[in-house]
Amino acid sequence: MTNLWAKLYDTDRNGNLEAVQLSDDDPSTLFTPEACQYWHAVPEGTAMGDVLEKETGTWWKGADWLDKVIAESPPPGEDAPAVPNIFEGGVLAVEIVAAGSNYIESSVRDQYDIEESQGLVLEVMFDPKTEGAVSTVIHNPGKNYQVGQTFNIHHGRDLQTWDRRNPTWCTIRITEIKT
Repeated sequence: MTNLWAKLYDTDRNGNLEAVQLSDDDPSTLFTPEACQYWHAVPEGTAMGDVLEKETGTWWKGADWLDKVIAESPPPGEDAPAVPNIFEGGVLAVEIVAAGSNYIESSVRDQYDIEESQGLVLEVMFDPKTEGAVSTVIHNPGKNYQVGQTFNIHHGRDLQTWDRRNPTWCTIRITEIKT
């Protein structure tokens, strides 16, 4: 029997991890260690969209998780927080240091943990003509980041096409955090 592996992200910004990609292969045989940090062994029968509730350690099927979230949401008309709780070191702004080249996706959304900094979910939009980054959207500010930290966007690059032998990285720098 083989293990099932899933790429898990904190998509709800509350520490719960959603399975966004599945594989029967051990990710350490497929990806670099940096890319493997999001891959975890998961229970047999896990499907895309299933959520691991970190607080209780319970796995929820996608539809059941959605029902739970809706049931726990405030009724219409009641005041709900307008913005998520942003922790110290939460990323408020980033800049594109290098647009990169040969990105074939229209956008890449990923979680970027840097050493002790964790939880930043950022979406980078790419221009289909230049294949370089043009804008960003912060979906989750994370915590414990520092101004000046930089990271490369790994997903979405075309490394297979023969005429794209020298792709360059899209590099992002953190320019503002919550203090």
